Amino acid sequence: MEFIYLFGFVFILAIVLGIIIAVSQAKREKKVDQQLGDNGFTITRRAGALRVDDKNKKWCINDSQHQPTIYDFSEVIDSVIDEVGTANVVKKLGVYIYTLNGGALYISLINTDTKRDSFICKTDSNIAQQIVSIAKSMIMHSEEQPLDLPQATSSETTLSTDDIEEQLKKFKEMVDNGIITQEDYDAKKKQLLGI
Repeated sequence: MEFIYLFGFVFILAIVLGIIIAVSQAKREKKVDQQLGDNGFTITRRAGALRVDDKNKKWCINDSQHQPTIYDFSEVIDSVIDEVGTANVVKKLGVYIYTLNGGALYISLINTDTKRDSFICKTDSNIAQQIVSIAKSMIMHSEEQPLDLPQATSSETTLSTDDIEEQLKKFKEMVDNGIITQEDYDAKKKQLLGI
């Protein structure tokens, strides 16, 4: 009977320690996220430890153990899921993000034996897919050239109100579709309105 009580005590102690560690890690991540925000890094997307600032085309990994280094989208060249396991158990799961300088950054998701059909494994597998998808999105967006808006010509300065409205609607659609930034739209609007 003592063995059952001892086993129960150890089991409960392990759960409590796990919760304490998870809460502590979450607090550290939140603190680093706040520091990133204080330095102008606006988190627009996140997956696991990956943090992305789409507006400034920057990203970093907040693993709560190190001060994150901020990278440009243009530094990402590839990403792959790293998984080791059997048909029933995942022993290791993470994502490598390869950078231009030849380095590979690793985001660890699972590092102990985890049943493949468990909630944790399914959740972390989805996060791994999200990280790869975001990395590919960063690669795609880093190759985009800034939109070169044409300068006003003398014919544009004499556009009718209807023509200006039509032009502004077209540029607004481009903003809504993510083709140009709000700043590009504002600059073109000022140009067309002669402000």
